[in-house]
Parts: sequence; C-alpha cells; structure tokens
Amino acid sequence: MLSHAFTLVSLVVISSSADSVQRTMREENESIRRCFELNQVDSGFLELRFTIDDDGRAKDPSIVAQTPEHEGLSRCILELFARVRFEAEARGADVAYPIRYQAAPDVAPAGAVSTPTHSKLSIVAREGSWFMDPWLVVDHESQGVSDLDLARRVADGAITERVEDTRTRYVIFTVASGAAAIAGLAVGTYGTLRFLEEEPTRGRGEEVGLLVGGGIVALVTGALASYCLVRALDVDAKEPAWHVLERAEAERLVERANHSGP
Repeated sequence: MLSHAFTLVSLVVISSSADSVQRTMREENESIRRCFELNQVDSGFLELRFTIDDDGRAKDPSIVAQTPEHEGLSRCILELFARVRFEAEARGADVAYPIRYQAAPDVAPAGAVSTPTHSKLSIVAREGSWFMDPWLVVDHESQGVSDLDLARRVADGAITERVEDTRTRYVIFTVASGAAAIAGLAVGTYGTLRFLEEEPTRGRGEEVGLLVGGGIVALVTGALASYCLVRALDVDAKEPAWHVLERAEAERLVERANHSGP
C-alpha cells in the first residue's frame, strides 16, 4: 500500500493550490507505486521537492531525503515528475512531498495453493485484424491494455511522454484537417450556389471548378481528420486499431511489467 504526507511550503493562492496539487498527485499514485515495485523496493521513504512553473511543470524536481537510498527508484520518480502537468491553480507553488511505501503482504489461507500473479500481461493475435495491427496486449482477464497504460505500468517516463506527445500531435492534425474540410465544404457549397444562380447561357467553368475543387478538398481532408482522430483515440484504447508502440517495444514493456508486477 502507498501512504504519503503532503506539505506545501509556499503558495500563490493558498485556498486553491493545496487541493489542486493534491488532485494531481493522487492521479499519479499508481505510477509512484509502480516505481517502487519496478525497483523491487518493499518499503521505504523519500521526500520529493519541486516548484511548479508557469507551464504547470515540476521545475527541477529533486529528492532531498531517501531511506533506503536507491538510485533506480530515485531516477524513476524524477522521470515521472518531469512529465507530470499540474493545474493552473498550482502554478508558482513550492512543494515538499514525503512519500512512504509499504508493500501489502500476500496472506493466503493455510494449505492454499499459490496461483500465478494476476498482473501478468501477454501479447495475443487479433482476430479478423484486416487492415489493423494484428496484435494486442491483454491482461490476465483477457482485457485489452492500451499503449499509454502499458508505458505507465512500468513507470517509463520517456516512453510515456513519447506516447502522450504522439496523441497530442494527432489531435492537432485532427483539428487542422477538420478545419480544412470545413473550408473545402464551404467553397464547394459556394460553387453550387453560383452554379444554380447563373443564367444557363453563361459558361459554368468557374462554378464547376469551385464545386468540384471544394468537394475534393472536403473529402480528402475529412478522411484525413477521421484517420487522425482514430489514431489519437487509439493511444488510450484498450484494443487500438493501430499501436503507437512497435511490437518489439511492447514485448519488452510487457516483460518488464510482468517482472515488476505485484
């Protein structure tokens, strides 16, 4: 189990900053726990300090106390908080965050036969994949595991940030392509109205050009927007159509997750 005390050294707005930082830290509890488990630390204490900058980032996070000292655990925690983003209310706060960890003992009834851990992940073939990636990551209940969740399970800050950045880029492409599709639709509609309003004796070349050109732009960019939206949603999808992670990379993460699982 993970227990932690929480102290704010100085705040910009005392009434809102404490609750804001606490909310964000609670969201990261699972990743913090993974850091301890990944480094096989059954119990320990550390105090993390950082300042939240104007972008909501933990500026210069450092560990000022740690028992027992563990380089791998320190690196995992610091990489984790290098990517955390805090809410606007927390900006400017100096934070001291002591973390205490004690692994819950596995207590089995007398005579019980031990069973494999329930955290085991595996890679399976997707049925009827068609044009999608032919593999999925699943847990012991055959429930899909997203690329983002897989990266977070092993508390790999670099891979997690890369996956999140990929999602952000696809969201931006979706918005840009959607805007282009709307513009193309508007041009096509304008060409259609011009076509209908002109006298039959006049040439229709300009109007046809607007209608056809606008329609093609709307069709192509609309399809691109749909594709980018699917890719953005795939990052969090339990059964993504297309993975952000390469299969070999996913296999390495699955092995790490299984090795460090509870």
